[in-house]
Amino acid sequence: MSGNVDLYSIATSGVNASSRLLATASNNIANVNSEGYVRERTSVTSELYGGVGRATTERVINQFAQNQLRRDTTLVGEWETFSE
Repeated sequence: MSGNVDLYSIATSGVNASSRLLATASNNIANVNSEGYVRERTSVTSELYGGVGRATTERVINQFAQNQLRRDTTLVGEWETFSE
């Protein structure tokens, strides 16, 4: 990008990022009571010449609980194998 800053692109990227953040928040609120739903979080980055860069949405999980579940599932599989 030359010395000119494209204000329209900066504004557009900000509106798009805000829209993505609002969509994620709406989705979290709408599904808060749904069984098995996992909350999501959207992160945005800044661009070198202004504006908002990439917006990424990821699931927010409890890593400790995931590890416990994986460990317990493995142990159950081992016990089932030994009991056969």
